[in-house]
Amino acid sequence: MRLYKYVLVLLGLSVFCQQSPMAGTNKPEKVYRAIYQMKDADWYEKQAALWKKEVENDRQNAEAWYNYFMASRYSFWQGDADTYKSKTEAILKEMGAYIPDSYEYYYLQYYNGNHDLSLLEKAYRIDPKRPDVLYEFVLHYEKKGQKEKLKKFCRELYQTEDIAPGLLNYNYNMLASTRPNALLFTNGDNDSYPGWVLQETFGIRPDVAVLNLHLCFVDREYLKQKFKEKGINVNVTSYPVDKMSTFLAALADDLYKKYPEIPVYTAVTVYKQFVSAIEDKLYLVGLAFKYSPERFDNWQMISKNIHNNLRLDYLDFNWYNEKYLVNDILDDLNMNYTVLFLKMAEGLKENGKMAEAVVWKDKALRLAVKADNGEFIEHINELNW
Repeated sequence: MRLYKYVLVLLGLSVFCQQSPMAGTNKPEKVYRAIYQMKDADWYEKQAALWKKEVENDRQNAEAWYNYFMASRYSFWQGDADTYKSKTEAILKEMGAYIPDSYEYYYLQYYNGNHDLSLLEKAYRIDPKRPDVLYEFVLHYEKKGQKEKLKKFCRELYQTEDIAPGLLNYNYNMLASTRPNALLFTNGDNDSYPGWVLQETFGIRPDVAVLNLHLCFVDREYLKQKFKEKGINVNVTSYPVDKMSTFLAALADDLYKKYPEIPVYTAVTVYKQFVSAIEDKLYLVGLAFKYSPERFDNWQMISKNIHNNLRLDYLDFNWYNEKYLVNDILDDLNMNYTVLFLKMAEGLKENGKMAEAVVWKDKALRLAVKADNGEFIEHINELNW
């Protein structure tokens, strides 16, 4: 009853790549952060060249500088780390010569790795409504464990309406998939920030520790601080530093043995390579896997979550959602419900409730069609019931 191999681990930190037609225009297009929209490398290279011309025509055009930087950054971020850093730093140096006191210059310095909080504060004073800087404040104060500041910037981020309703609903259901006082390891931006915002703005499932796995892996002091909040005392420096999968496996096993009363989950969005070492101990229960070295029938938990805890109406009726760039990504992200609904259908079929099983199979098929996922459409249509 696990069907793990079908679970999608889509998204999180900039994994969606949309093919982009290159013909037709020499007018530069706005470049968005990859959490909203990801294009192919050729598109970014073309936009970098077009925005560079805009910058050359008007050295004071802060918007052009921003788009030039972002397009350039995404066009060579897969390359050599030293080359990547030297190129981004060179663009920032130019920006500093022409627009030194701009929001864009202060923010992009911080975004590029100069984590001097005064840069964020300067950008915020210039324009406190722009979401980019608010995301960075949320991350900073989440890492520092400064709850009041975290709450302030989560609320301000929510008020910008930058986070698509579909992402908030998805993260609500991710949180709702867990038992009380759980540890929930997440993957990246789109399964971390909305969860923090829901917790700090609306008090939704504050008992759950939303732990960004990448952050925990590289910043053991952050992990130590989060564990301290939960009353967990383990030596966080003792866990492997070479691979995320071995780190998570050692950590999950240690927690299970020392703190069996604290349930451990991974979001279904966590990349499969990061959970490969514990794959046989993960049980789908909703939009999260429950870690358990002991086998158990997870269908009852799936059924309970679907019927009592998850908000699913938005998958059919998500009002005022047309404006969000992330919608294409959301269609792929929502494919995780397809696996969940198929699990629900299988359990109903095994219990002789064929009519109900077909309802959930059809729900899964609709999501697969919406995401234009041919593999899943074929898989569902091949089911002989």
